[in-house]
Amino acid sequence: YQTQLNGCTYWAEQMRVLRALGLSVMPQEQEKLSSRSDEYATSAIAYIQEHLSEKLTVEAIAANSGYSPSYFSHIFTQETGLSPYQFVMKTRMDSAKHLLQATKLPIQEVAFHTGFNSTANFCYTFRKEVGVSPHAFRQLPIDR
Repeated sequence: YQTQLNGCTYWAEQMRVLRALGLSVMPQEQEKLSSRSDEYATSAIAYIQEHLSEKLTVEAIAANSGYSPSYFSHIFTQETGLSPYQFVMKTRMDSAKHLLQATKLPIQEVAFHTGFNSTANFCYTFRKEVGVSPHAFRQLPIDR
């Protein structure tokens, strides 16, 4: 098992190898893993919010959090109830709605500020997720 452990890049992978070999993780270590999962999810959320206008990949977010992409996705989904992709899209839509309500930025600028690489893609996604176009959303009363 030493060879398998040496091949692990992340602490969480080491824990999986130990469990797969039938070796128990002490309760205090399991508690640390749970609190670390919450800590990493919180860190990932902050990273997403800080880099929202950039291309965000699971690999980049996972690397920032210290987990492999597959394990990060599992932990993030467990902690937030959303996959990393779903969370990024929800955060982008929430930010877009705020910018459309609170600013007079052109829709193209809102698209780029929220991480979309084209206005057309932004408008398509916004309409699909929100139910109306960004322009129509901007015209709605504020109490939505």
